[in-house]
Amino acid sequence: GLWIKCESCDAVLYATDLEKNLNVCPKCSYHNRLSARARINMLLDSEGRFEIGAEVLPVDGLKFKDSKRYSDRLEDAQQQTGETDALVVMQGAVKNIPLVVAVPVIEHLGGGSVRCMLAEVPGTQGAT
Repeated sequence: GLWIKCESCDAVLYATDLEKNLNVCPKCSYHNRLSARARINMLLDSEGRFEIGAEVLPVDGLKFKDSKRYSDRLEDAQQQTGETDALVVMQGAVKNIPLVVAVPVIEHLGGGSVRCMLAEVPGTQGAT
């Protein structure tokens, strides 16, 4: 929407002003939640980005089930977040200095599928 209410001080803020301030409330300095991709967009230079592991999808190798099947939870999380997994890994640069960033998507099963994905992405074995 056009206006956003600060979760901390209840100030009503113009959405674009909040975005320009990196999602930090100008009234109380509360740091509002950012999506993984928004955080990456704020950090990396806009040119030369490459997403790593986007083609790797999480699987339920253990066929885990508690009150709900893991595959159903995964599908729900993917629909809710728009992300296929709980980690976004991007190669890029900051002021032309090359780097790779990995940002968790906490809303995606609380990051629970990160280990599944890391096991499949080349160069990340042992990262968990």
